[in-house]
Amino acid sequence: MNMQFRKAVGDVKRNWLSMTAILVVLILGAAGVMAALNAREVLSREIAKNFAQSQAPDLTVWFDEVDVNTLQKIAALDGVAAVDTRRTALMRVRAKDGAWLPLKLTVKPDFDAQKLEVIHTHKGLWSNDGDGLYIEQSGRTLLGYAVEDSLQLRTALGDIHTAKLRGY
Repeated sequence: MNMQFRKAVGDVKRNWLSMTAILVVLILGAAGVMAALNAREVLSREIAKNFAQSQAPDLTVWFDEVDVNTLQKIAALDGVAAVDTRRTALMRVRAKDGAWLPLKLTVKPDFDAQKLEVIHTHKGLWSNDGDGLYIEQSGRTLLGYAVEDSLQLRTALGDIHTAKLRGY
């Protein structure tokens, strides 16, 4: 037997606990790096797929008011694939801890006819009665509310309104 090999075997026998701990740390570290790389690959694929499904517009134009004739004229232009309308208001929503958080409220006239910036839910069903809000999924941890809880909304003028949380 080689002298270096015998020394290594002797070191392992004398310090088996330290060697085992080092081996476990190396295995866990390698497993953690592999898990992070796999998660990154899955996330990059899924984020790209979800973004493509949302039909994000190449150009967004903001008007105070727009009528159906103007929309039809814009849709008829060369290179325009789709047009869509929605109302948007900047408000604040009260979190469960009492803090007022910024809220961009988007009102879509017809969810069944979505063409651009398609919204989908993870929890809850679309309500056809027009009552309630759907919050983007990252807001769940910020707000701390469950589906069907009541939310308080504050307008730019300071008026407080309540609405039911229908889903994420």
